[in-house]
Parts: sequence; C-alpha cells; structure tokens
Amino acid sequence: MQNSLNMVANWAVKEDLNISPHKTAMAPFTNRRKIEALGPLKLHGKNLKMLDKIKYLGVILDSRLTWNQHLQKKIRKTQTTFALVRLTCGRKWGLRPNIAHWLYTRVIRPSILYGALVWWSKVIQKITKTHLGRIQRMVCLAIMEAMKSTAMEVLLNLTPLNLLMMAEARMALYRLHILKQPADLKNRNGVAIYLEKCE
Repeated sequence: MQNSLNMVANWAVKEDLNISPHKTAMAPFTNRRKIEALGPLKLHGKNLKMLDKIKYLGVILDSRLTWNQHLQKKIRKTQTTFALVRLTCGRKWGLRPNIAHWLYTRVIRPSILYGALVWWSKVIQKITKTHLGRIQRMVCLAIMEAMKSTAMEVLLNLTPLNLLMMAEARMALYRLHILKQPADLKNRNGVAIYLEKCE
C-alpha cells in the first residue's frame, strides 16, 4: 500500500501537482475488525489519518459500506428542513398545502434520493423502510392535517420512498448503460434501440 502511495506522490510531483497530507485521509473498506496490518501510511513523510468513514460527492461511505451513517444523516437533515417548513405554516396562515407538497417533492425528496444508485440496497432492509416511511408520513400529516389512520400517500399520489429509491437507482443504471452505446445508437430512438440490443 505504501509503495502505491509513493508512486502516486511521485507522479504528482512529476506533473507539478501538490497533494496535501493534511487534507488526505485513508478509509479502508473491509469487514476485518483489525486493520493494523495496513500500518501507518505516510505521504511526504507525514502520517495519514485513518478514518472509519469518508464523504465523497455528498455520500457517506463507512468502512463496511452499511450506509447506516449516510441514512441517519439524510433523516436528520430531512427532519430539520421540514421542521423549518412547518414553522412557516399555521392552521389559518402560511404556506398552502400545494406549496408544501411542491417543496417536498421538488426540494426535500430529491435530496433524500441523491446517490440512489450507490446506496439503494440499504432500502431493502425493514428498518430502513420504516425510517423512510416515517419521513413521508410526517410530510403527509403536515400537508393534509389528516387523521393518522388515513391513507395519505395514496391521496397525495406519493410513491413510498423505498420504491422510489429503487426506481431512481434503476433509471440511473439505465442512463449509464445508454451512455456506453455508440453515438449513432444514442441519436436514434434510445429506448427502442436499447430493447433491440437486449434481444
């Protein structure tokens, strides 16, 4: 591992690039409990920090790729954001229900679904479905001010978040597959060409 790091450091120097050891950290992705074998890695003579999680493009990757920390952060952020939205609403004043619905579907929900292609497998777990269901239920209650037993998702035409997450991941995978097609195929009927190629 140290040899590979040295190669990267030498390449950076050769290309007139600078890698700061203070801003560089290592996050091993493994199921092993003991990772001492990796040893202290050095960059430009300074030890790199060893982290159990790392944030990359807005997605939190933990060392075992359980996505627990990413999901918890998404839930906290959503609850905080919607709590701020609710502060602007009253029974007889504030945001109209259709505006609250728009804010959820166009601002809050896309932030939850961000990076679905990477962490969608987490939504298969029952506990995750429960957490996502609670978020959507909180939103539905705020929009409709209905009884808790009402089938609010159906009335508001909101797809359950776990199903929407899987659909978003599939669409992202489909887009990636289409990008790999030759240019002449992409310029014609994309879906029809894709189906022809699969047959």
